[in-house]
Amino acid sequence: MTIDSQEKVPRWNILLAEDNHINQLVTKAQLQQLGCDVEIAADGLEAIQATKHQDFDLIIMDCNMPKVDGYEAALQIRAREKQLGKSQVPIIAFTADVIHSEEHDCEAVGMNGYLSKPIVLQDLKEILKDWLEHPAVKRLLPKTESNILKPLTPSIQSLDATALHEMQQKLPDVQVNRIISLFLNELPTYLKTLEHAIDSQNAEALYLSAHKFKGASIVLGGKRVVVLCNLLCDKGRHEIFDHTTELLEQLKTECVTLKSLLEEHLVTR
Repeated sequence: MTIDSQEKVPRWNILLAEDNHINQLVTKAQLQQLGCDVEIAADGLEAIQATKHQDFDLIIMDCNMPKVDGYEAALQIRAREKQLGKSQVPIIAFTADVIHSEEHDCEAVGMNGYLSKPIVLQDLKEILKDWLEHPAVKRLLPKTESNILKPLTPSIQSLDATALHEMQQKLPDVQVNRIISLFLNELPTYLKTLEHAIDSQNAEALYLSAHKFKGASIVLGGKRVVVLCNLLCDKGRHEIFDHTTELLEQLKTECVTLKSLLEEHLVTR
């Protein structure tokens, strides 16, 4: 049986731990296309609870989630497996910014590989082949260009249509419209959450809200938004609030441009 076979019955049961609703929709749709049954956990705590109630063939775990992050969730899942004498389920880190320190952290808590955002269908195929179709292969993913997110430069265009084009090729128009509309509807909330974090000088909230906004923007190709979110993530990570207000104003302006460009991609037929 191969990844490309068109079987109706789901062959594998996947737990997707991801707090961003847009990433949930896109990744779940792609996994289902590859013949998987998918359960969603919106944070690390839900992921831990899910593994207590059923067995999964593979877990895709976002590293940065509210309540309990992906690192702590992986640690607790591994501890429970050891306590019960169960085989380890493969856990694949799902992150928008794999850097050297994060690779080490993922390995330290027992994760087995990496997937970067935006999700690439071919990367998902390789993950399923390596860990489920050929379970004897137990290795970390090679750090190829496809699964390590490269830094983006501020000169990048507002919208990279490649990400949208791939999505439109893989998903029905109605689902693509739903994802775009959801992102556009949530734009004011993303900005308001960032503004509140900056006003209250809350570094952790700034990092988490910028990281979440970045994750959703990557999926839809909003690269200039991603650049600005990266800068705000760094500010939050280092507890520095200099120029965050200016960055937020740039982000608001960029969101107006991105909104207009994405609306042009809504399919009206």
